[in-house]
Amino acid sequence: MSAHFLLPFLLVIVCLGSAWFLARFLAPSVGVVTLTVSVMLAFCTTILMFVQLGGAGISEVAFVSDALGWCRALYGGDHGAPLFLGVVTTLVLGLIAARMGRHVHRVFQDRNAFGDVDGVEVVRSSQPVAFAVPGPRGGVVISSSLLFALDRHERSVVLAHENAHLRHRHHLYIHLVETCAKGLPLLRPFARKVKYLTERWADESAAERVGSRDLVATTIARVALLPSSEMRAHSLSIGGGNVVTRVEALVAPLPVTPVRVTLFGCSVVITAVLGLILQLHHLVDFVTHAGHL
Repeated sequence: MSAHFLLPFLLVIVCLGSAWFLARFLAPSVGVVTLTVSVMLAFCTTILMFVQLGGAGISEVAFVSDALGWCRALYGGDHGAPLFLGVVTTLVLGLIAARMGRHVHRVFQDRNAFGDVDGVEVVRSSQPVAFAVPGPRGGVVISSSLLFALDRHERSVVLAHENAHLRHRHHLYIHLVETCAKGLPLLRPFARKVKYLTERWADESAAERVGSRDLVATTIARVALLPSSEMRAHSLSIGGGNVVTRVEALVAPLPVTPVRVTLFGCSVVITAVLGLILQLHHLVDFVTHAGHL
């Protein structure tokens, strides 16, 4: 196995880094999609690289080669990787699968804890909270104390923000990148970035619905100043993300994304897709070649 199999991995990592910096110049909706796709492509490319390394190393064991139908009359290392590297990579893959499995299980547990929320559900609580609950229909949970603390216009902002989370299915983007980040902790900053951008997306959607970006900014600031220890615990809450940055973005004029930036973002995603395809081709080529040795 030559070093050229690392080329697709490096290519996708460069694209992922480009998507990180590109997101600040894109509309929040486009930034969420671009960054989520880039994270998933980087994750899949890395996993394919680990599978190839693990398979190449483990296949140096005679009974494994027999089970795979590969030639045993090869000298050690001819399958492409040392046995030690194959064992370590295989253990890492097992750890990644276990971490991702626990995370997915926890997400379903948290989802089932709320049950099916339909429409707006007001709960009696001294904690001012409001968050979206995805489901077959989806709904918004809001506390009575928060309703009491806000006026009519601010309540409409909160509901518009939370309904935007449901309408645009922000939980899917968040769960996808967080699951990838659980498997590969190096992706955690990208998961946090996607979560922040979903809040920005919901902010802009709420501003379109109520007709005032200043009102949305004021409401977010008011909610953030309320004494709540639970508001930021929910991923689809109006109090999530970096509130200061969100308010600053709403107060500033709405930026217009140049066409060339959008085209560059598309080229980044396309390049990352090509990197994944190339990595998959290397894996298939390795398996086919080793099987005919």
